Amino acid sequence: MMNNLPIQPVDMVSARINSGRTMETQASSEQSSFGQWLKASIESVNQMQQAGDNAAIKLVTGENSDIHGTMIAMQKASTSMSLMMEVRNKIINAYEEIKRMQF
Repeated sequence: MMNNLPIQPVDMVSARINSGRTMETQASSEQSSFGQWLKASIESVNQMQQAGDNAAIKLVTGENSDIHGTMIAMQKASTSMSLMMEVRNKIINAYEEIKRMQF
């Protein structure tokens, strides 16, 4: 017995192909935006770390006598680094969970 395959007009087929391309483009833009967000976040944490280090160096060398400001800058750096490490751990856990999935 012969299977009846539906025959679709060429316009519908090309529309499906184009919609697939749109989805691929959207996925790549989402990946690049996530990558850009991640890069910007890491740069921000790095800047806070450098600001904390610079504040501590200025306090030790006597260039600055603001202990309060120095401690705040160092605590901001510490908190942002801790947050970044927790986000990294969550991303790694999610990746490992996806690897364990069976399709």
